[in-house]
Amino acid sequence: MNEEEQNEMNIYLERTLSEEVSELVPFMKRVNNVLDVGCGPGTITLDVGRAVAPGHAVGFDRVQHRIEKARTLAVEQSCQNVSFESGDANELPFDDETFDVVFSHTVLHYFWNPEHALSEQKRVLKEGGWLIAAGVRDPGLVKRYPECPKWDEVLQARIRFSNAVMDGSARFEWDRRPCIAFQETGRRCPEWFSRLGMRDIQVSVNPYKLEFPGADGMQPSPHDLLPWDSDDPIGYHAEYTLEYEAMIDQGFLDRDTLRMAMSEAKQWFNYPGAFHFHAMILVAGRK
Repeated sequence: MNEEEQNEMNIYLERTLSEEVSELVPFMKRVNNVLDVGCGPGTITLDVGRAVAPGHAVGFDRVQHRIEKARTLAVEQSCQNVSFESGDANELPFDDETFDVVFSHTVLHYFWNPEHALSEQKRVLKEGGWLIAAGVRDPGLVKRYPECPKWDEVLQARIRFSNAVMDGSARFEWDRRPCIAFQETGRRCPEWFSRLGMRDIQVSVNPYKLEFPGADGMQPSPHDLLPWDSDDPIGYHAEYTLEYEAMIDQGFLDRDTLRMAMSEAKQWFNYPGAFHFHAMILVAGRK
């Protein structure tokens, strides 16, 4: 594991079920089999395993070193009712109707085609079971104060680009992975659940990052979606630069607008009355 991967791993190792996504706890009662899609190093999956014991929890992730870390933690914590597998979440290696609950957390917005990912999760869900997308992000759902019209213009261009990549009319390949690929994931989730035929759909919204004068972390971050020239241990900013170059090359954005948006955003972070919050959305539905 290189330094970049280790820094990313350390962030995920701090997550727990009760502190990170307590909204999932009520869904873990009286179930036998649970699938965690995009489990990372498995800290939440291990908590789920304890919550559903003597039932079984499976953690699934595409990155092998995360799965290896999760398996190590399971041994260290003597969690014998939890297992971990790696692979492509667009083609889950499980039989139809295997799990009582299938959930993901801070994962769905990574997919260029989230609706397909949800349909695959529904396939492996038992009739009457719950499909849950937690921690779903949608960067344009809440407006900033003061307004940043050029920054918003870039965001709208990125929404059009992600829609075009999803339908095949635009092209982009990430060297690593996006922080947010499909830009409207949060607001579109209830629609996708409905189209999949899910019943008893529930939606909740919570802020996960407040920005205001004096707030911790009141500085440019990967979630701000601009190619900042700054220290970045996880390496997202270089990826954003590649994406914006693709957007410019394919006519979704012009370089002057991007340059003005970056200047506008930097001024916003220095504005003494700036305020904004990023939302995390949970959508649950019964098959």
